[in-house]
Amino acid sequence: MAASPPPLTTAQRSAASRAALAARRERADVKQQVRSGFLSCSQVIDLAFQDTPQGRAVARMTIGDLLLSLPGVGATTADRHLIALGIRGDRRLRALGEHQRAGLRRVFW
Repeated sequence: MAASPPPLTTAQRSAASRAALAARRERADVKQQVRSGFLSCSQVIDLAFQDTPQGRAVARMTIGDLLLSLPGVGATTADRHLIALGIRGDRRLRALGEHQRAGLRRVFW
């Protein structure tokens, strides 16, 4: 039987909530920058592998969310390319392997 995690104090729970909210806002901001054309898919993938607060937040974004943020890419197009590349859409950006990242860069630049 797995041990349960230690109980959090109210202050710890509040701090974790604020950190989670900041990470969600950061991911939303990055997706908006992708939609507007300010960031490319390749730049976001590179950002996910940086050890910065923004990089750590983006690392938790799913590849499906990123692709759906790209202008002109809908669910069907994203699914078709992900299947061809052998990548599941629910994978996190930082969990992508070197060959998967290269394949995404080739297709979505």
